[in-house]
Amino acid sequence: MASYTHLMLSHENMAIPPWTFELLRRGLTDVAKKATEPETIERLKHQAGELLQELPDSAAKQIDSIMRRAEAGKESIEKWAQRRSSLTTPIINASGELFHEEGTGSALATSVLETGHELLMGDIAAGMMNHRRFNQRLQKLLPSGSDKSVVITSNLSSAIASIPLLYPDRQFVTNANSPPAPIDHPYVAPIFNYMVPKLHDVNLSNPVMEDDVKSLQPCCIISTNNGTTTTKISPLDPSVARQAMILPVATFADPERFNLPSAVSMIENGIDVVALPGNGLCGGPDCGILVAPTEAINRLNTHPLWPAFSANESTKLMMLITLELEATEPELIPVRSLLETNIENLRSRAERLASRLGGNDQISSCEVTAKDATITSSGSWRIPSRQLRIRHTSKSVQSWQRALAQDSPAVLTKLDEDELSIDLRWVPPIDDSRLGEIFGGTIS
Repeated sequence: MASYTHLMLSHENMAIPPWTFELLRRGLTDVAKKATEPETIERLKHQAGELLQELPDSAAKQIDSIMRRAEAGKESIEKWAQRRSSLTTPIINASGELFHEEGTGSALATSVLETGHELLMGDIAAGMMNHRRFNQRLQKLLPSGSDKSVVITSNLSSAIASIPLLYPDRQFVTNANSPPAPIDHPYVAPIFNYMVPKLHDVNLSNPVMEDDVKSLQPCCIISTNNGTTTTKISPLDPSVARQAMILPVATFADPERFNLPSAVSMIENGIDVVALPGNGLCGGPDCGILVAPTEAINRLNTHPLWPAFSANESTKLMMLITLELEATEPELIPVRSLLETNIENLRSRAERLASRLGGNDQISSCEVTAKDATITSSGSWRIPSRQLRIRHTSKSVQSWQRALAQDSPAVLTKLDEDELSIDLRWVPPIDDSRLGEIFGGTIS
């Protein structure tokens, strides 16, 4: 209509003959009609395709490269926006080290999350959890006839700090021959130095004998298990010495595999007090677990500092369900399922992933290896595993590792000389396809 008006004005000002104007109008109408016909559209597509085919190979490759880079750029921007707008970043722990500084990558069991949901929602009256029934269920997790009780603290540090409250009238002793190492727990000595007047560092025999602490009785001996040395346990007269063991890496009940310590096995061998994390190998939320003689736990429960160290009700409830699962269906706890995955399963998964990555021209080498995975960075407990060692055609292994750790999800890997190691021991099978996409589809 705009064109028609323009031509009318031109006709009036420039005296275009009426028959010329009519021909132009009919021609424009005809062109517009033909442009909407399917045959015309298909013909244009065909001509465009022929033009693209006539481009030199180098130009076609450049266009393809530009398109791939544009797609990768779009994905990078989306991931960057997602990571910057989120307060949390999911991780895939392919480092081969369970207690990686960035996290384990292991989720809580579904039933554990469901159990704590009611209390976390806030629609339950505060203090209405049945504590008597809760304590009875915790007690059932200990050996029958045990004189011990269990409490849940806010974290491992709180469990350690609670030990002096169990025995306020005793002196506290550490073994100078086997001091708490940083890998055990970096705050062991500072916590005790703050909580007790003096922490005595004494040369103790292995196992500890009553004569070792004769001048300090009654006392409480603090030991740790870092997996590098074997601490022999010998029951002592409780009136002379109580023995407390700090287990930064442990299960609650003995899995009877990989020589891993457990709270129950320590109690059965004569240890009086055990402190361990509720997360990690236990598979629960971030909290601490303290096992001690019932009379000492009763004393702790009435101490004015105990509310500062005790876990909240939702954490307690989730930890209880986790420990009950460990006793009945440990395979439902994700981290325990990973720990128990057989080596044949890992080998098969590694080979499938290697086959997928082998088709990517951005990866110059890819091989399956059979090194051990570890629980901690010290490598104290070693678990058979399978890895992929891969190398990028253009990226340095250091920059590649950093980029993966900063992505979303963050992929934790390990440097193996000049190659990148992807260890599957602590990777849930459901994440294998995600790893295939990350390394096989969006690598450039």
